[in-house]
Amino acid sequence: SSSRRDASYRPGSIKRIELCNFITFDHVQIEPGPGLNLVLGANGTGKSSLVCALCLGLAGSPAVLGRGALLEEFVKNGKRKGWTEITLSGRDCEDIRIRRTLFKEAASRGEPVWCVNGARSSEKHVKEVVASFQIQLENLTQFLPQDKVGSFARLGPVERLRETQRAIGHGLLNQHEALISLH
Repeated sequence: SSSRRDASYRPGSIKRIELCNFITFDHVQIEPGPGLNLVLGANGTGKSSLVCALCLGLAGSPAVLGRGALLEEFVKNGKRKGWTEITLSGRDCEDIRIRRTLFKEAASRGEPVWCVNGARSSEKHVKEVVASFQIQLENLTQFLPQDKVGSFARLGPVERLRETQRAIGHGLLNQHEALISLH
C-alpha cells in the first residue's frame, strides 16, 4: 500500500493494521476499506485481539480494554517483543504510520517504543496525533471493546448523550453545556 493519501478515505480513517507477535497473531496485515468494515469470525479467531491492537496502537491504555493491565501481556507467548503498526489517512497528501513496540521484559528499553512514519517518537506526540483526528478511545460511544459493553449499558441517558456529543466533536458538547447554563 502507498503512503500517499487516497481521497476516498476520510482523514483519520484506518487504512492498514499490521501486527507481529501480538496476542494470538504471528504476523497479520489488514487493509480496511474506506467505508464500513466488519470483522467476523468464530470464537478464538482474534477479533478481540484486533480491537486490542487498535487501542494500544493508537496510544490507548490497557485499562480502556478492561483486560490485562500490563503491556507485556499483549506480546505473544514465547516471544521477546511484538508490535502494532496502524496507518491512518492523513489530512494532506501523506498517510501517518504509528508503530508501538511492546516488550516481554523491561531489559529491552534501548529500542524505540513509538515510531511515527519510521522516526522515533513519544507517546505524548502519538496521543496528540490521535486526538487531532477526534479519535477518542476512552469514549464508549466511539470505541466499545467487548469487555466494556456492560459499562456502556450502565451509562444513564444524560451521560450517554454527553459522550455521544463529545464523540461527534465540532464543539457540540460545549454548545449544549452553554445552553444549559443559560437556564
